[in-house]
Amino acid sequence: MVISLDGASVDDGALVPFDDVDGLVASFTDLFGTAPDESTVDGPYDSAYTAYDWASVRALVADTRVTVTISAEAPGVAFTTEQGIGLGSARAEALAAGAEDDWDENGDGIADYLRIGMREVPGTQSLTTPGAVGTEYLTLKITDDVVSSISTGGNDFSDI
Repeated sequence: MVISLDGASVDDGALVPFDDVDGLVASFTDLFGTAPDESTVDGPYDSAYTAYDWASVRALVADTRVTVTISAEAPGVAFTTEQGIGLGSARAEALAAGAEDDWDENGDGIADYLRIGMREVPGTQSLTTPGAVGTEYLTLKITDDVVSSISTGGNDFSDI
């Protein structure tokens, strides 16, 4: 499965966009061969999200948009970004594919999160680069110098 800024596709098939909640849930259900566990998750400002959980994937629905976090491969399923970066890819591979440092969670001077596939979003303002247009991107969590999760929905223009 290839994860992009716009959606997901299986085996070079049609892109299922992140605003097609039913289509995305059906795509992951077909991919894993099992229905997800569904739950409600509290969000900020007294909001509630719907979470769809498979063993290694969480799809979180906020309003009508899905964000996906992939934390492990599944039998027979490999997840990659459009740049070819997947779980287990080395930090150096991600950087060579265009990833940039995003956040140093533990303060050791080495980014624990990278962003990849950056794209400007007209009509937004970057909160990290004053005066610049905001960007959206995929987030790569780095653990022990390898990609340990891939998440959609990253951006530098919203504060939540």
